[in-house]
Amino acid sequence: ADAAGVTSAQLIAGTAQVPPASSAGNEYTFQLNPASALPNTEGAYAFQVRAVDGLGHESTVGASRTIDDAPPAIGTIKIYKDTEPGSAGVTYPGLVANTGWTGNSFIYNDTVHVKGSISDMSGIGPATLRVDGIDLSGGTSTGTAQSLGCTSGSTTCSFDVSVQLNAPQNGAFHTGTATAALPGSAALIPSGFLHVVIAAEDNASAYSGAAAHHAASPRDTPVRATRLLWSTVLNTTAAAVTGLAVHPDLDLIATTDGGVTTLFSLGADQGAIHWSTDAGTVFGPPAIGAGSADTPIYTANLAGVISAFAPDGGVLWTTATGHTISVGPAVAAGTVAGVPVDQIIVADNVNAATGQTLWSVAAPANKPALRSQPADDRDRHASPMVFDGGVWFGTSSSIDWHALTDDGGIGPSVAVADSIGNPYYGTITDGARVFAASRISTTGSTLLAFTPLLGTAWSKNLTDGALSAEPTLGIDGKLYASEADGGTEGRVTAYEPATGAIASIVVPALGSPGQVPLHGSDDHWYLPRAPGFLLAFHHGQTSWTFDRPGTVLRGAMMDCNGRLFVGTGASSPTIWAFITDDYGLADTPWPSWRRDGRNSGNAGAPKYGIRTAPNSCDQ
Repeated sequence: ADAAGVTSAQLIAGTAQVPPASSAGNEYTFQLNPASALPNTEGAYAFQVRAVDGLGHESTVGASRTIDDAPPAIGTIKIYKDTEPGSAGVTYPGLVANTGWTGNSFIYNDTVHVKGSISDMSGIGPATLRVDGIDLSGGTSTGTAQSLGCTSGSTTCSFDVSVQLNAPQNGAFHTGTATAALPGSAALIPSGFLHVVIAAEDNASAYSGAAAHHAASPRDTPVRATRLLWSTVLNTTAAAVTGLAVHPDLDLIATTDGGVTTLFSLGADQGAIHWSTDAGTVFGPPAIGAGSADTPIYTANLAGVISAFAPDGGVLWTTATGHTISVGPAVAAGTVAGVPVDQIIVADNVNAATGQTLWSVAAPANKPALRSQPADDRDRHASPMVFDGGVWFGTSSSIDWHALTDDGGIGPSVAVADSIGNPYYGTITDGARVFAASRISTTGSTLLAFTPLLGTAWSKNLTDGALSAEPTLGIDGKLYASEADGGTEGRVTAYEPATGAIASIVVPALGSPGQVPLHGSDDHWYLPRAPGFLLAFHHGQTSWTFDRPGTVLRGAMMDCNGRLFVGTGASSPTIWAFITDDYGLADTPWPSWRRDGRNSGNAGAPKYGIRTAPNSCDQ
């Protein structure tokens, strides 16, 4: 107000001179536009109001308002597993021999702390964390953002959140062919970077009152991880791992073909050997009986001894056939004197002069009763399959079939006529047909399908390649078969089970012939490859690889936690455990080498280790 009257009124902000937006008598209203401030101003924004009266007298009054034209400040970030470090950044666990903790890597299923702070003078808005990964093409797989728990409007936020690296909301982790050296080993383990991304916005408003939030540049911290969980050397001989199974007490059971002890029980989580015992020279995989945590473990050794072991390694019973046995047993559900029992079935590997035989053992009250029937030929490679009231197995010259009898025995041999003339891998079934793959020969090999009545459903001669292992059934219903591709290159072909037609060449070039595919619950599948390689696939592309010099067991194993186990040998027999993105075997009629997690070889057994709808998996 002025007696001479106000002739001029202005708001001065920086270099801007702003006239009144409105006036009423002696009251003047100005609009202070913070956009006139320098970019990224954070704090007091000074301005003046100047008035001049009719006599030219001038008066100036200063004031300020708080302006937030800068994004939130993200402070130092610490990422660590257990004990908080003094310095910022990523702190990996110290080296632990024979694990994925290599000194510069987390294990893919680790839970880590992410600790840090965010500040902003106008108040913090949305603040999130996400974990980005690697998609199948090698690009970024963006994870789903999770709140850091900051109170909206607070000027500071300190956070300390636990993040599981393989949580389902995180980005995928397809490392492809990228590997890292495992300290103290010639192995190359799957390895790559996940990215922990912190994002934040403030609660700033424009001078009009509309929201004008500023977003900080996301803080991206790369974190190296590996899928290797552990490795365990079983003994120091030049033996190999010959079989893997998962017991209902959750231990991993393994056999070897050499060493002072040849049957092992290991903790699946850390690989510690809980016990080992001498089961003889075991060439085929072990099998585990029906029942719960006290169910027996069955083996057959090269000397022809069939044995049952308690879950603590104690011997329950043994029985000697006197014949060489080179394969593992199957487990049928038998009945003796009205009592349900495990019926252990295995074929031997002797010539006609000795008398090739199919053996059956039932042991009510741990008193084994050994029974037998002459077989069509010797069995060098094919553990038997139980299906539809009978036993099927590949011999050196045919597919042999025997009925299961009501008293826990087996019937006489019935050679499947159209199979005669070839040595075979093990048989599998989809419940409607039985599939048999003849072994590699100079003229290729044959993939056949038989009906439950022993008739031929179809036959396919593979003249441009040869089968290199038993097929399995994928989550898409197709028959997956490893082939030599006419030489040493190797490929995997998917066949239509109903007709034998080629559905697709799933993997056209392996580098060398593959072994038995294993299918996981979430549409990943895994392939051991000669001589000592493991590949993981998803949607027809390589997800990750593992390279270990030496031989590799032709069939991998998986438990209900999605831990994948593979055995190697040719030097010290070793088991390797990996974290996958599956949660058990796929719910198909035959997803793995011996059908299920217990190696039952029995199409009618419960789905041990197989994840079934809606979300159940029992070992």
